[in-house]
Amino acid sequence: MKKLFSLLLAAVMAFSLAACGQGAEVKTEIVRNSRPVMPVEIQWPKELENYQYVETVSFDGQYAIMTANRAVPVKGEITETETVKLYAYDVHRQKMMHYVNVNLTGGFVVSGAKDGDNLYYIAEYPNRNRAVLYINDGLETKEIGDIPCDNVKMNPPYILKTGDRLMVVACSEHTDTSRWDFYLIDGENMEKIYSHEGTNLTYLTNIGYNSDTQQVEFVQYSQPETGIWQIERVTGGEKQLLLENKSDYLHFAVMDNLIFHYVEDKANTDERQVLAVTDYVNGGTTKIGLMSFGGFYNHNSSFGLIYEKDGLDMVQLKVENGAVVISPVATDFGENASFRFIGEGDSALMQKYDYDTQSFSLYVISK
Repeated sequence: MKKLFSLLLAAVMAFSLAACGQGAEVKTEIVRNSRPVMPVEIQWPKELENYQYVETVSFDGQYAIMTANRAVPVKGEITETETVKLYAYDVHRQKMMHYVNVNLTGGFVVSGAKDGDNLYYIAEYPNRNRAVLYINDGLETKEIGDIPCDNVKMNPPYILKTGDRLMVVACSEHTDTSRWDFYLIDGENMEKIYSHEGTNLTYLTNIGYNSDTQQVEFVQYSQPETGIWQIERVTGGEKQLLLENKSDYLHFAVMDNLIFHYVEDKANTDERQVLAVTDYVNGGTTKIGLMSFGGFYNHNSSFGLIYEKDGLDMVQLKVENGAVVISPVATDFGENASFRFIGEGDSALMQKYDYDTQSFSLYVISK
């Protein structure tokens, strides 16, 4: 803590202002578990057994939205895919609950959400730089409307479940600026409720919609002209500075009143930066020390997954009663495989493809 004080003096001053005189700095309790968290294998849907190109595009803690795709050869050795079928798979009951024969031409589904009897999904048509929101009620599919966004290949729009509402988040990037548009879904309608301007060095996370205040809320990570990264909570356009960080690592996570981020560690000869946690309400930064930063798979208000070192060396982070609980995650699934992680709420879904057996499998990692 003393070694970090001089390095984080500017950040501590910001925390003191944010705390509004709530008292001296506190040190966050770090609890380390040696027993690994065991991912639970979920039965692979039999409806997808004969498809070579399958992708899980969304997961809300219960429903995995999955696509079956066909290969489309293009010039050279590049192969693209088009979405043929769309499924909503209930991982709790391990049962397929919704099916849509989309049969897209020149497009693929990038996001979806099941809401009651309806299945919403966004299809992208990259060659036309177009994204469209659709609804299927189990009987027929209707087009709700276009989602204006530039460069859909790099920044695909997605559907977010926030509370009991569904929201579409779309990003447009230009040379120096970025814009995020937020839409609320209401039945067969989509209404834009807020737009946010940033730079091409602005990132958003912890996005939600407050039904009581009817405001969009999120955490913004951006680098202004000063060159120091700033983490801010934005509510209805009003900003609250949570942390200023000189770290070169852009990834971070906000859980409860804690920010997980990276700080310099001159005593460490192998890595220049180590993971730390800052209490932005009470002040104080505590080093955790996970090395070889990889990135956050997902996180919410009290649960997150982070990987370190090369490959899939994964750690689970939980915030419980103000303490940080760290547990290793057993990820010994073989080396010749590819993985895709989708996280939402207090769990994350992992889709694995084993190249040796040419087979898919699903796993859930829960809080």
